[in-house]
Amino acid sequence: MQRDMRQLIGCFQNDVSIHPLDMDEEKKLIQSGIDNPRRVKGLVGVTLSFSSHRLDGIGFRNESKGVEFYSRELGSPLTIGKKDIVRIAAHEGMSDGCHVFNDMLDYITFSTSASRLLFSFNRDYDCLILNHAKNFNHLVSMTDIYGTVVSFMPNNEYGRTLSKTLGSRCKSRFYDISLYYKGYVTFRDMVRMVSHGTTYNNFILQ
Repeated sequence: MQRDMRQLIGCFQNDVSIHPLDMDEEKKLIQSGIDNPRRVKGLVGVTLSFSSHRLDGIGFRNESKGVEFYSRELGSPLTIGKKDIVRIAAHEGMSDGCHVFNDMLDYITFSTSASRLLFSFNRDYDCLILNHAKNFNHLVSMTDIYGTVVSFMPNNEYGRTLSKTLGSRCKSRFYDISLYYKGYVTFRDMVRMVSHGTTYNNFILQ
């Protein structure tokens, strides 16, 4: 069903509406396990209409004006329009470092897990979301401007390849956080298990 839906989206002209999250959407996100959605910088509500279908979900604007869209009906995020990374600035002006994520779901988990898991991380760092392997060269070039690069890539062959390439480029500026959630494929997998009672040592994110 999810695959058929994604194929349908690719076959039709899409009408995308972006709007601030309303209270009903926030309640749905909280019910789905996302604590305090207002803490997620850049997160917006997204309505996607195609053929005779309508999907309501959440998303982010990417650097090429495309939309990174997620709806539970799709199962995983999808780019509407031109593919690119998402950059979420911590504040105006230059940031000393950045956190790097494979997709928007890991970024959302990161943004909302601090109070629940007692993690400590640098709130003055920007966040970069890869979204698609085709965006990797752009992501890598973006990391050149940061003094510290903290990576939350998946613990699989794909993620390890990305981490190794980033590490080779950034050298001593690079910190691979996936080592701390070894045994889980993604950062959100680890957070989900912790939330359901699995014990895990707290650690400090750069």
